[in-house]
Amino acid sequence: MRRDERSRSRTVLAVCAIGALSFVACVRPRQPTVTPIALTVLGVQSTGMQLQLDLSVYNPNRIGFTVRAVTARVTVMGRDLGTVQQAANLRLSARRSASVSTQLVVPWGDLPGLLLTGVFQPQVPYHLDGTVAVAGPAGVSFDVRFQMDGGLPRAMLLQTPLNTLQQLPFGGLWPFGPATTPATPPP
Repeated sequence: MRRDERSRSRTVLAVCAIGALSFVACVRPRQPTVTPIALTVLGVQSTGMQLQLDLSVYNPNRIGFTVRAVTARVTVMGRDLGTVQQAANLRLSARRSASVSTQLVVPWGDLPGLLLTGVFQPQVPYHLDGTVAVAGPAGVSFDVRFQMDGGLPRAMLLQTPLNTLQQLPFGGLWPFGPATTPATPPP
């Protein structure tokens, strides 16, 4: 009888294991998809470009996930400006798309070189390689890659020297700084 009981318990255990593996295989999370929408230049300063990156992230799963961070490597006219990362904490509902908008400050690597080569082009080409870090329950996580190509208006790059000069303390010497009113002498 003991052999019979052992055989039954092994059979039940095997059936349970197969059922559990089937369940896990059926609910295996799928990677969300990222669609770049727009890259907007918010400002150009001597330290770098302020960009707003708009994305659409679709969660195809039956459970919710969370966007944890957006990382972007920006190249302008073939020159690598570096990688920036912005933390995020956006909930992705199950089987829905969500808009992700993040602001990035990309430092200039070679501002004079960019200005010299970009002055003759109406659109300054850029390329962005990015990753959206998405996390779910039970330690499930994905790093979803995306790419974006486009052109920045030349006028944005040409504003940089003017913005830089306006930030220097020239004391109101137009056009290098804002006009100031002279201090009144003491009585």
